[in-house]
Amino acid sequence: MRNPFKKIKSCNKMLEENGVCGFKKFIVFFDLIYCKKRFHATYNEYFLYNFQNLKNSVRKNYLLTYHQRAKYPLVDGDFERKLGSGKDKQYMLFEDMLKREWFNVKAENLSEVESFIKKHGKVVFKPVHGSKGRGIFSVSAEEIDTKLAECISKITEEEYICEEYLVQHPKMNEMNPNSVNTVRIMTLCDGKNVKIISAALRTATDNNVCDNISTGGFGAAVDIETGVIFSTGCDAKKNRYSYHPVSNAKIKGFTIPYWNETKEMVKDGALRINKTAIVGWDIAISSDGPCFIEANNRPAGRPAQISSEKPCGEEIIKYINKNKRKYYKKMPKGIKQLQKKYG
Repeated sequence: MRNPFKKIKSCNKMLEENGVCGFKKFIVFFDLIYCKKRFHATYNEYFLYNFQNLKNSVRKNYLLTYHQRAKYPLVDGDFERKLGSGKDKQYMLFEDMLKREWFNVKAENLSEVESFIKKHGKVVFKPVHGSKGRGIFSVSAEEIDTKLAECISKITEEEYICEEYLVQHPKMNEMNPNSVNTVRIMTLCDGKNVKIISAALRTATDNNVCDNISTGGFGAAVDIETGVIFSTGCDAKKNRYSYHPVSNAKIKGFTIPYWNETKEMVKDGALRINKTAIVGWDIAISSDGPCFIEANNRPAGRPAQISSEKPCGEEIIKYINKNKRKYYKKMPKGIKQLQKKYG
């Protein structure tokens, strides 16, 4: 049996960490429990999205971990069948959108790694089944003598993709030259039509090669029509950035190059897997236009929601509720158990 006092202690600690004290502590404590039951918001999400200052009419439209785990699978469609969890299948389906060379590293082609690095000057290695930017590293031609042995050791322990290092657009380089800054775009497809729900620029806060918020990066909300950032940057700890800490570039007002082409790319991609309703697209921008990085079928709404301080889930939640029995019979047993847990 779970210890109820442990949960109370956890809540109390989080209240103190977020500066809630006095009589307000008593009110927010019960409101936090209420939001956990009513909206399935975790304690962290309650404070991340400032639920204590919002009405229920706004709270209900936030995309939460609950939606990713228990709701998105209800309209999952054929994403898993077509793409599985491996980046190699995604790269094959969206190869024309990649605009760079790559190959799946296997035991029989390890000898190609060194020549591939020398050919392109710099390459990036990504775990085929990795997520949240974990396990990604780069190697340049100048580092072959010192890093090649370590590199080979890593990529033989698990399956990796080796790809040409993407040189981003000079404008994107102005934001942060140390990472490939990407745009996370969330689309909703009803099978025939695609709508862009939200967009956010993601960038690293330091010299990290990865811009993912889960690994210390931050997001800034992008206007869907114009491609102009309309918020300050915000990371997972709610630190706000008016200027980039590495480049000192101003965040708000920054314009994403090739924005119309980027929107067309994600819409085209969404129609290729049109039985999957909700997809989060990670797109980089090079001098030649947008380049596909990754597609996520259970994307988080954090980059756009925490930076804009507005929910982006109203249309997605409505779509799920309307079509929630569409794929239920095809779902794995584990997902069905989540449905029973969350209702």
